[in-house]
Amino acid sequence: MTDAGKTQANHDEFVAKSFQDLALARSFFRYFLPAEILEQVDLERIALEQGSYVDEELRRSYSDLNYTVPLRDSSAPEGSCRAYIYILVEHKSESDEFTVFQLLRYMVRIWQRELENANYRAGFRLPPIVPLVLHHGRTEFRAPVELGGLVVKMSGTGAFVPNYRCLLIDLMKVSAEELPQSDPRLHAVLSVMRSVFNEEISGTLRDAVTRLAAVMDRPETRDTLTTILGYVLQSASKMSDADFLTAIKPLGKVGEDTMSTLIEKWKEEGREEGIEKGIEKGIEKGIEKGRWEGRIADRQDSIIDVLSTRFETVPEFVRQGIRRISDADRLVSLTATAVRCDSVEQFAENLPSRT
Repeated sequence: MTDAGKTQANHDEFVAKSFQDLALARSFFRYFLPAEILEQVDLERIALEQGSYVDEELRRSYSDLNYTVPLRDSSAPEGSCRAYIYILVEHKSESDEFTVFQLLRYMVRIWQRELENANYRAGFRLPPIVPLVLHHGRTEFRAPVELGGLVVKMSGTGAFVPNYRCLLIDLMKVSAEELPQSDPRLHAVLSVMRSVFNEEISGTLRDAVTRLAAVMDRPETRDTLTTILGYVLQSASKMSDADFLTAIKPLGKVGEDTMSTLIEKWKEEGREEGIEKGIEKGIEKGIEKGRWEGRIADRQDSIIDVLSTRFETVPEFVRQGIRRISDADRLVSLTATAVRCDSVEQFAENLPSRT
């Protein structure tokens, strides 16, 4: 697996792509929100706001999603005809003791914007915010979930010190059996998030593929599959390329087409990144030589691993032919060929002639 997946950007992108799908978001809320709240909101008309409230310096550890949802009570006072469901996603290895305080700051920013938009009009009331923390780390969440847990106790001040509680969804405490079984896409997304850091990811991906294959006739399932496979390839450091190939094998042509889509996407992103760095550094490729050579070797190894998994034996001349190729785009294309070819001999036809 490539080390590029260890960056924060991959986690953010996975969460954003998954939960901007409003059908999946609705399923998530129906499963995790208290029944009393669900009775009062119209999830069919939920909308996702653009932008983030997280401080720039904290975006290496947090990302957020803010949804608006109408209230069913038409008699609600002005400003309260809708509510917000705000999700703060924590991607840290260990829980941050002050997460609940950070969350309060972001809630206040939402309310501040509401007041400003209403020009502080008399009679205006702030919409309720349902605050969720989705903990996505390597260990369980151990920080306070109530603001009062961060404040020194003082007799007689209980009525004067602000306090609130967030709804915590700790993926490290949720077993695969406790994840929503009725929605294959949501189960697949959450189970992959839960296991991406550990050795369980191979089995988790196989299970996710099986669940998604059962509903592959739905257009949205293909999008979820693409998002999951891209995330696993870039983020699951404890999963080998061979295990990945085994996991997606039941998908057949769907898996091959999805991989081709991802490869083309990464090729284009690689070109754009190279151009951007070239402008910044004044060089054509903008990639440090040692790092580049390391990536080339990783790509070569990945192709050989794929062929070994599919056909068991990879002749030495094929291995040497792969090693002679140092063009990144060519290696990306050969990865797709390794997945699709019917034999090692067919793959070898794409290699440069031996001299």
